[in-house]
Amino acid sequence: MVHKIVHSLTAVLVLSCMTFATSTNAEAPKADTAKIDPAKLDGEKVIAKFPDGTTILMKELLKSIETLPPQLKEAPFEKIYEALLNRIIDMKLISNAARKAGVDKDAEVLKKIEDAKEAMIQKAYLDKEIAKLITVEALKEKYQEVLKMMPKDQFEIRLKHILVKTKAEAEKIIREIKDGKKFDELAKEKSIDEQTKEQGGDLGYVRRSDLPKEFGDAVFKAAKATLVPEPVNLGELGFSVVRVEDKRPIEPPKFEEIKGEIYKAVTPQYAADFIKGLRTEAKVEKFDTEGKPLVEKVEEKKADAPAVPAAVPAPAVK
Repeated sequence: MVHKIVHSLTAVLVLSCMTFATSTNAEAPKADTAKIDPAKLDGEKVIAKFPDGTTILMKELLKSIETLPPQLKEAPFEKIYEALLNRIIDMKLISNAARKAGVDKDAEVLKKIEDAKEAMIQKAYLDKEIAKLITVEALKEKYQEVLKMMPKDQFEIRLKHILVKTKAEAEKIIREIKDGKKFDELAKEKSIDEQTKEQGGDLGYVRRSDLPKEFGDAVFKAAKATLVPEPVNLGELGFSVVRVEDKRPIEPPKFEEIKGEIYKAVTPQYAADFIKGLRTEAKVEKFDTEGKPLVEKVEEKKADAPAVPAAVPAPAVK
């Protein structure tokens, strides 16, 4: 379906939620399950108890929500509650079993823990110091550069479509619309696109890059509030009768909308400069493999080279 192409990300997110729930063997909540507001739950309430008396409190589960990907954070609490609880129980069971096996005293494991601790300390320090350097003014200056690089005079259009199996069916529908039948009613009656038919075939606003080439070429040359005169061939999906409802210029994103992305984009160079300053201040002596003073090589800065080695942790987004 066209909407599967246009809104493929949505399908991926839904699948992710389903995978999360089923992977923990949690039963799907019944349709009449009452809505739960996590903010109103008692954080000290015991929600699981182990044979040795160890308990899991509600606040642990609520805290674990912060580690979920965005699509799961937005899921209704009652739908992910049991899956989250099972995950916490599993992690505690694994930890207990590992300690009984002496893994927590293994030299290699302890070294990895120490390395992870050092990495966290380094990252926390860089986060704090670089946050002082990257000002709002610097971000706004970069934002203006981004705006200048954005393509001009691009449009997005709002579409409605009626998807059918054959070209003959699509041509017949076009004739019916021209004879006065309403597009929305025909969409509800004849479209095989189950996810848009009840909304009169509404696909919402799309950009040319969202659509297959042939489809995009057909609809973007049409004026707004017009019916595309010929059915659009969508291959195995069938043929689409399309109406262009509206056409509008693509507005550039506002500063606040992409502030976080700009922050991430400028962070590597700020980190590189900050680390260079630490090196200069420390005046560390370096030696070659024979113990002689190491002659510094002049590094050629490449335009496409990363400003900071991958090993250096990037500060968190503001």
